[in-house]
Amino acid sequence: MSVAPGNLMTMPTNTTVTVSWEMPSDPNGVVSEYIITLMSEMMASVNQSVTNTTLVAMFDELAPFTNYTVTVRALTGEQGDIQGLNTTDTFMTDTGGKCTVYVAKKIQKSMHAN
Repeated sequence: MSVAPGNLMTMPTNTTVTVSWEMPSDPNGVVSEYIITLMSEMMASVNQSVTNTTLVAMFDELAPFTNYTVTVRALTGEQGDIQGLNTTDTFMTDTGGKCTVYVAKKIQKSMHAN
């Protein structure tokens, strides 16, 4: 029985996400590449493929404060058949903390001016 890629982790910012995972512990054949799919209600699915030695992918130009789902599949087989299970995670991009920090500094300056 094949096993999906393991330990899927997402590290979102307000407009990007870095996705990392581990090789399947029991792949269904030799893994040739990984297919990473990113989706949300606000956009069409985006696929990215990386080599079998790459265990990280990055997506940019995401919308802040939005829920996304990411799926990682190991690709095996002579004809590019997707074999085995996939690993899925859901995350939310940040709200854009830089603006919050800027506003806080502005308020703080105003308070010291009086």
